[in-house]
Amino acid sequence: ASVRKVKARKVKGAGTGVAVLSDFHIGAKVTDMLQTDDFGYDVVVDRLNQAAEQINRLNYKKVEVAMLGDFIETFTGLNHMNSWQQLEYGGYGANVTIIAYNILRDFLAQINNLERVTVVSGNHDRTTIKADIDSHGGVAQILAFMLEQSNFNVKFDHALVSENIDGIRYIFTHT
Repeated sequence: ASVRKVKARKVKGAGTGVAVLSDFHIGAKVTDMLQTDDFGYDVVVDRLNQAAEQINRLNYKKVEVAMLGDFIETFTGLNHMNSWQQLEYGGYGANVTIIAYNILRDFLAQINNLERVTVVSGNHDRTTIKADIDSHGGVAQILAFMLEQSNFNVKFDHALVSENIDGIRYIFTHT
């Protein structure tokens, strides 16, 4: 078998940028591990601020942000047997959902020419201990609703969003 060369397809766009972010794990707390960087609320905020600066630096006419799940580490503290041991203060339940909303709202508010926000659930976004009880990631749905109430144009689906943006078909999901 041989590898066949193909020519890249050119699409005339209208200057729309698509920023794809996932795996925020807000509420997780990691410190003093040998091969893992420290992680917590401050790290998430710093990384999102950097992302907003980079997006704005590109000066798009329109920006679409796709946030693809795992917004929080855990709602119950029991996604995994020891999840509760590596959480920030207040990093579970309704409290972490509110913190996640505040962090995401502040991030999105920084982005110039924001057209729409796509939200898809991740496996950490469930509101129950077991995935089969909340297979749709209720926390992501709550966050999407809260962001929409803050006047962001939000499209939510628990599993997959397929959109044609500026002549290109995007398929957004959490894997």
